[in-house]
Amino acid sequence: MISVRFISDLKIWRNSDLYIITIPKVFNKTELVKCLTNQLGASNAMLDWDSLRKSLITDSWIKKPIIIIYHEWLSDLKPSWDLAEYLSIIYDFMIWCKSSEVEKEISIVFNIKEKEIINMLFPSSSVEKFQMHLNQDNNNSEIQDLDRDKLYRVLIENGIRECSFSLYDDLKEDSIILYHNYHRWEIFYLDERGVRHMLNVCKSEIEACNYIYSYFLKHKGH
Repeated sequence: MISVRFISDLKIWRNSDLYIITIPKVFNKTELVKCLTNQLGASNAMLDWDSLRKSLITDSWIKKPIIIIYHEWLSDLKPSWDLAEYLSIIYDFMIWCKSSEVEKEISIVFNIKEKEIINMLFPSSSVEKFQMHLNQDNNNSEIQDLDRDKLYRVLIENGIRECSFSLYDDLKEDSIILYHNYHRWEIFYLDERGVRHMLNVCKSEIEACNYIYSYFLKHKGH
């Protein structure tokens, strides 16, 4: 699964089996390319855009099943056309991942405070519209093997408010609850009075998570 989004922190990733590439605040192309190529294991690469493209578009650096490229702050990258060029490289990388059917979860993450400038320079009309395009293909494959950690991320990616669900046995009012009750996985709506309205009982975590995912897709926007 490939995704691109804006967030304020990295808390939505609960799974420890991931690889986070962090790009700190940078001011010029050289700093950016050096930082990223070093973390990709291509420290001997030339510090130019072509080298960065070649370093990204190879599967030799992709080790972990979940990979996050997190940008702390890009707005101070000067001149501005360098930021546009970098976003073009990231865009091409994601298209490559999709066309090559890379069997990893790869997330490109930007600071939500930079949403306006990133959207203005992003090759597609906006990050959100590009993510919607990616989701059309992601949704069909994600439904097959969801656990709670993956379901959490997929729901957030699809615009489901965190206050509307609870996946870790927390009894949160006015929410869809996933409750692991010994050998049963119970799914119910907990109303504002604390009354449970049972929706389903499943035999496994994956079965329960797939049900919740389908439920929210069906009721999204209602």
